[in-house]
Amino acid sequence: MKKSNHFDLSQDQLKSLNDWNLLSLKKDQLSKKKREAETKLNKIKSEIEIISQKRLKLKPKLKRLKNNYIPIISIGFDKRWSTYNCIIKIGSHHKSFYLGKEKVIKDKINIFFKEDISNKSIAFLKEETIKIIRNVINNFLPQISSSKITKHNNKLSFDNIIKKYEEEGDWEYYQWTKSN
Repeated sequence: MKKSNHFDLSQDQLKSLNDWNLLSLKKDQLSKKKREAETKLNKIKSEIEIISQKRLKLKPKLKRLKNNYIPIISIGFDKRWSTYNCIIKIGSHHKSFYLGKEKVIKDKINIFFKEDISNKSIAFLKEETIKIIRNVINNFLPQISSSKITKHNNKLSFDNIIKKYEEEGDWEYYQWTKSN
């Protein structure tokens, strides 16, 4: 038995006391780290709240910006002739152009897909056609905002949009055809 200041402790008791002290020290260190982490977390939460408030103030300005400068593209169906038209609206300006019958549209955009899209739904067709138009519409913005008649090769039409989409190369797949 080893003699300590006030008590006689066995080796096992000394080891347990030593372990206790080490665990207490580790607990204090972890508690300090936890307080520091909580302080950092509170600062981060505060910054997030400030950013959210700033974004909330900017939202009305962006809504006006969106209404005036971001094109709204929609595709309409003409039941009389079973054809589709595209309507593009930017601010107070709008233009529309003829897309064609469902089969014609599928034939024109099919070159951008690996698989055959002839059996795809009309919802898929509209979605993909809008993606194509959205990619190249910036090339035709001056025409949308003016009432002037433009030359045939720069005219806002589905054929010209497909040609411009081919030229820009934003597609993931392209199937070479004889007409190219």
